[in-house]
Amino acid sequence: MGAGRPAGKESVKSPVGTKRSAMWQAMRVMVTFTCADVAMVTEANVPAALTFISALMRVGVVKKIQNHNAIPGSHAKYRLVNDIGPKTPVVRRIYVVYDPNSKTSLKRVNPIQGEL
Repeated sequence: MGAGRPAGKESVKSPVGTKRSAMWQAMRVMVTFTCADVAMVTEANVPAALTFISALMRVGVVKKIQNHNAIPGSHAKYRLVNDIGPKTPVVRRIYVVYDPNSKTSLKRVNPIQGEL
């Protein structure tokens, strides 16, 4: 915790320089991507990319446009459908995505069952 900051404010700060920040910037540049694409260009791992993408899907920032096919090693394709700005969205532990650009929490657009 930084000096002079109220307790709990660290979770609201945009994670500049983190893997998620790199993943967010990669999604903004690529627009259409797979988890493997995002992981490869950001040196993150595929499960971390999938977790972040899934959170963004739940609030309507990312949309799945193609399921993975039966070919081993294939991945689903996603599209960034709501570029909310340059600051990295923060996924809170209570499964809320915070948009530091508009300083609001994004609402879940619909419950997704079997989303991945």
